[in-house]
Amino acid sequence: MAKSIYIGVDGKARKAKNIYIGVDGKARKVKKMYIGVNGVARLCYTSEVTVVTVTIVQSANQTITVICNGNSYTSTFTAKAGSTYTASISASTGYNAGTLSSTSGTLTDNITISATAATLKTYTYTINQPTGGTITVTVDGVAYTSTFTVQHGKTASNLCTPNSGYTFKTFTLSGSYQTASANTLAINGDAEIGAVLEKEDEDV
Repeated sequence: MAKSIYIGVDGKARKAKNIYIGVDGKARKVKKMYIGVNGVARLCYTSEVTVVTVTIVQSANQTITVICNGNSYTSTFTAKAGSTYTASISASTGYNAGTLSSTSGTLTDNITISATAATLKTYTYTINQPTGGTITVTVDGVAYTSTFTVQHGKTASNLCTPNSGYTFKTFTLSGSYQTASANTLAINGDAEIGAVLEKEDEDV
């Protein structure tokens, strides 16, 4: 004995797994259906993927932003399959942004968008040695007497040692830095240092 049957228009009983009775009184076999608000059964079509998840992996000192369907996201979200997206990345002050795993595309499946690590910016600290003395710049315990590179935010301690017969007057500074004094600089861009020394009067 069949567990699921329907009676055809010819009066015969037939076995069926999924059926609905149309408005014309005929039985029809379907895989997916739903009953509308008016009581009429309708076929329900679904695609393999209708909604996908976009996972955004943020990392230190930079922010990933994804634009999809006119909306801006900085954390994981869902969207309809077939939607297009663009991704961008911005770095915090003093950092270079990493490289995105994806910058744009069409969503066909779940996707993760991440980036390589942000890196500190590196600047050039130019030392112009004066006549009559020597400038020494110390960063993280390392002393420099010629031009070198330095990372953003590092503190540079400046010292000028005059030669015999000369007197140190002042430093000359240019570039991008924050200063507590001419002797101590917090570097936030390329910078340049020199010094003014005065020759002492010789005894007659």
